[in-house]
Amino acid sequence: MDNNIIMAVSQELTQVGIAGLSFNFRGVGRSQGSFGGGIPEQSDARAALDFLSRHEEINPARIGIMGYSFGGRVALPVGSTDNIVKAIAGVSPVIPAGALRVCTKPKLIICGAEDDVIPASNVLREAEDMPQPKIIEVLPGIDHFWWGGEEELAGIVAGFFADSLAG
Repeated sequence: MDNNIIMAVSQELTQVGIAGLSFNFRGVGRSQGSFGGGIPEQSDARAALDFLSRHEEINPARIGIMGYSFGGRVALPVGSTDNIVKAIAGVSPVIPAGALRVCTKPKLIICGAEDDVIPASNVLREAEDMPQPKIIEVLPGIDHFWWGGEEELAGIVAGFFADSLAG
């Protein structure tokens, strides 16, 4: 939750007037519970969405979800199936097979060409079958941890949500 990617995206979202909510999955940091491999963590994400949508400052018609790395394994299927989510972003994501194959919500999938944790070829293979609307980007010179590319990434993600959730 406190890594360079999440922090950069959160700050940029704030700059464009979008609220952000970051949280740790079960068993991470001071969160209770234990790691479940991605399926139980979907309940964590749904609880966070429910929490967020109940705040009067939040327009429930303009909620998106983003997941980075393992967070993509959780956020992408939740975003695809949860009606409260209107736009979905995955950053260097683990994409569960077929998770977005029938999802017609706006999608941004972005990764680095030099990612040796989740190779761009894996991301592109799964993203290929996703229906429109979708934006798929592979940034040259970027590894899994986005060192030095956080600002560019944050601008792309915030811009995607600003455009996708407008109205």
